[in-house]
Amino acid sequence: MADLMETVGRAIKPRVVKIPQLTDEQLRRLEMPILAVIGGRDVLLDSRDTQARLECAAPHAQICFIEDGYHFLPGQAPRVMEFLERSVQPAEG
Repeated sequence: MADLMETVGRAIKPRVVKIPQLTDEQLRRLEMPILAVIGGRDVLLDSRDTQARLECAAPHAQICFIEDGYHFLPGQAPRVMEFLERSVQPAEG
């Protein structure tokens, strides 16, 4: 196990940059449809803060809060496709 951990430690280059975050004012200016799928147990992002900020600054956002979800949320393709199909306007021609 120690050898494995040492190998992983040499091979992985962790991301150390801060994740960009929109201000509340920037969120307020967003007019496009928004779908936020949030894992309640995400350890990289503050899930409750994300939800609260979107509810306040972008009330038109559709928020799917998955209480037991982590940062990686598999199985969301059907939800995303349904949102996109509902949200995309046909091109004028």
